[in-house]
Amino acid sequence: MRNFIMAIVLTMCFTVAASAQTWNNYTGLPNSNWSTASNWVGGVAPVSGIDTVLNFSSTPPQTVPPALGFQPTGSYLSTNDSAAPFVLNLMRFDGAGSSDLALPGITIISSAAAGGISFQTNLSGDNPQILQDGSGSVHFANGPAVNDLQISMGGLFIGGSGRGHLTFAGTIAGSGALSINQGGVTAMFTGAEVRFAPSPSNPNTFTGDVVLQAGNLALSGVPDANPLGDPTNMLVIGGGTVRGFGSQVTVPNGVAAISDLVLTGTQSFTFANTIGGGSGGIRLGFSAPASAQFLAPILVNSGITVEGQGAAQNSINLRDNGTANAVSNFTVNYGNITLNNSAGTLTRLNSTAALHLNNASFTLLGGN
Repeated sequence: MRNFIMAIVLTMCFTVAASAQTWNNYTGLPNSNWSTASNWVGGVAPVSGIDTVLNFSSTPPQTVPPALGFQPTGSYLSTNDSAAPFVLNLMRFDGAGSSDLALPGITIISSAAAGGISFQTNLSGDNPQILQDGSGSVHFANGPAVNDLQISMGGLFIGGSGRGHLTFAGTIAGSGALSINQGGVTAMFTGAEVRFAPSPSNPNTFTGDVVLQAGNLALSGVPDANPLGDPTNMLVIGGGTVRGFGSQVTVPNGVAAISDLVLTGTQSFTFANTIGGGSGGIRLGFSAPASAQFLAPILVNSGITVEGQGAAQNSINLRDNGTANAVSNFTVNYGNITLNNSAGTLTRLNSTAALHLNNASFTLLGGN
């Protein structure tokens, strides 16, 4: 695994600088621009720079979410109107309210084509961060900026303790890794989602691995949107879950399963590249029905488990990979495992693998 990935994981920082500036306009009047001094506590607009820290809260700031109807009242737009990329080190959100994705809560947008937000390592060596510590959702919108978010070799750490969703709908560009360690989830993997939701016209283009340490990573199923950035990037699994939204989710990236790759949600997944490189396994349908097909070898050490509670749609399909899958065992509870050969190449299990079926089925198709 790439050395700089481990460096990012090991050097994560949670310090909020004393010079942090806090947003203070919850009505959008007279405007929602970052350059307007009155939109900030203290009446001073922030300056683009590697030590800049921006805080965004609710209206008024609250530590406990009130009634469910609060989120629309707490929703507001904050616009980065800088003509050039606005450089900063940290953005922190602690808005109160519902985490419902239909109620965007705090929306961040960049209004200039050459603008966007550029995350940089500060003078103290702290890597860039986005901290979601609130229960209200946060939405980085797809605005006029060509690159809505830009990351550098310092990478970008996405974390926090809040249960509000965090959605990235605009293009993420640059050459750095993304590390996700979101603590606002329950034992059943509900709560906060970190959503990568670019579009085919504005795909993610960053070059750098995506390291999932904890939390729920949700990937767009829109074709050619590249939610994980460049297809040569690796998805490194150290914990958490991966889920999809929209149509079927196709993942062209390779996966390093340091811990279990847990797939959940009602969408189906297609993995086009090798899964391996660690001691983890694959778990499918842990908290919701799911299905997945794998077009390349699976080289995991802890087996594949298809789980469910009578949900027959839980299924896994090993298709056309032309090699023996180095998997120690397969366990299917209420589902199906299929070896599907439609292109003339063998799809094989490891000859020593154990196959455990519980209210489940095993299907051979094609030339196997």
